[in-house]
Amino acid sequence: MSAKTLKAHEDEITNIVSQTLRDTFKTYFDIDIGKFQNKDNEDNIADGVVCKTVFKNGTASGAVFVSFEKPFLQIVSGMIYPPEAANTQESFHSCAAEIANIVSNRVKTYLNDQGYSLKMGIPSIEESADEDDEDINISFSVREKKLFVDIIFKEHPTRTAV
Repeated sequence: MSAKTLKAHEDEITNIVSQTLRDTFKTYFDIDIGKFQNKDNEDNIADGVVCKTVFKNGTASGAVFVSFEKPFLQIVSGMIYPPEAANTQESFHSCAAEIANIVSNRVKTYLNDQGYSLKMGIPSIEESADEDDEDINISFSVREKKLFVDIIFKEHPTRTAV
């Protein structure tokens, strides 16, 4: 699936990510998330957390980046952890990794249904999301706080023996 092909799947992947987040937040936190939209490049998460999940096979690789504003994580973390632990970097990372794992697994499942046999790694905390114009970028809001999902996927040309 080339970048052009990824864009051909953008609507379906966007719907999958949107529904996954809606279901997850409603089921686990009884929170309704705002409608998705294309991400505004001016938005940033300077004080937030970026979680990256890599998936790959022998001929393709990609990643799902889920980026959270700190106030967003404070809401979610406060619903899971006791007050003395809720506002810590460790609780923010744990919440981010769990949500990223759920979203990434659904994206991987969709891509595998398209004919890939992708393996998925464990979500990791990153400094920032790798993005370019060929990626799928989506933003969501929860109580005026933002959550971004960026998806990259590239096919690698197979090398022929010389």
